[in-house]
Amino acid sequence: CISSLQQFDLIADQPFVSGTVTKNSDDFSCDVTNPSGQLSASATSSGVYAFEWYRGNSAAGTILGTNSILSGVSAGDYTVKIINEATGCYLT
Repeated sequence: CISSLQQFDLIADQPFVSGTVTKNSDDFSCDVTNPSGQLSASATSSGVYAFEWYRGNSAAGTILGTNSILSGVSAGDYTVKIINEATGCYLT
């Protein structure tokens, strides 16, 4: 059995996701039960986006928030997952 060589062009039709994260305010609260830190994320590529915030250095575990702004956070590391709702592509 002999097959002939076939050539295919792969075209990425899903746009990439790019974004930024900003620390809006530090946690200056002396009350550990009422932290005052705030972070915000935005997508810099076109489209409609969803956001998922996590505590730590990975997008795993309990989702802390689903808005572009995460308020009431204490000092620490946070991860945001920015998801293009049309394509499912995401950035963490």
